[in-house]
Amino acid sequence: MKGNIFHILLFIFCSLFLFTKTTYASEGRISMQNGSVRCEGISIWQDISYRIVGRCQGLVYPYSERLDRYYLWVTPQGGKPVQISDVRAGIFDASSDKSFSSMFITAEDKIMPENPGKTIVSATIEPFPFGSTIGVAPTPITQTLTPTPIATSSAGLGSLFTKSPFSVFSSGAIVVLFLLLIGILVFVRR
Repeated sequence: MKGNIFHILLFIFCSLFLFTKTTYASEGRISMQNGSVRCEGISIWQDISYRIVGRCQGLVYPYSERLDRYYLWVTPQGGKPVQISDVRAGIFDASSDKSFSSMFITAEDKIMPENPGKTIVSATIEPFPFGSTIGVAPTPITQTLTPTPIATSSAGLGSLFTKSPFSVFSSGAIVVLFLLLIGILVFVRR
């Protein structure tokens, strides 16, 4: 009986890996450029969503007479574009709980548009190259430590003022506790 339960649990565990749906990685580097407008950023998975942070250069405010706002959009896998953030002073900081394959910035005349307007720049996510090898091996850092002798003295309370502040504090705390103990004993005797 125990063997059957073990085999059933093993089958369920293995099935999780065999029958899982393929997900699309939305983590990576963002590089968008069109003419004089250039945007750089990253997208990383953080807690429960993708965090998308970046900066643009060359955005003109306003873009035209009526287009005075910029918005960041992502295109989820198999879905229609979703507006996730505005771009203020060339900086975007957004999050998306859905996996996406591309993103773009538009110029808009409305606040919080439902459909994208004029596309200014666009890009696909370039995955981080964690699997690739780097041609140069890291150089180990070696450091030789030489001990420095510390002069000690036994001058009694006079040396208390030449020590570190922590030593002074701990010595002072001991003196205060000693005085409190004497005060409590005197009070109890009366």
